[in-house]
Amino acid sequence: MVRAKSLSLALQDNSGVPMAGCLDLTAGDFGEFAHPGYAKAAWNFRFRTESGEGTVLSTETRIKCFGRAALWKFRLYWSLISPFSGLIRMAILSNVKAKAESTLTQAG
Repeated sequence: MVRAKSLSLALQDNSGVPMAGCLDLTAGDFGEFAHPGYAKAAWNFRFRTESGEGTVLSTETRIKCFGRAALWKFRLYWSLISPFSGLIRMAILSNVKAKAESTLTQAG
């Protein structure tokens, strides 16, 4: 039996500078957010139990840019940050794996 659970994080920005132009929106506001010049991002962590002995953790990031200016700002930002984003994502996943295995070892 395959069961899945997920956790999502979301942000939006209009500056092209990471986190500089973030807005404080509720989850409901985020879904409807579509202001020109902004981009919004959702980062999902998915936990999928594939057997009684293991769980697969994966991540996915989705970006929506509103207008050409937002798209070009994001493309510039992503061209600079993408190599580091992959490294950060792998570090997070490795850390979660190590902690989960450590917990299992201590419990067993």
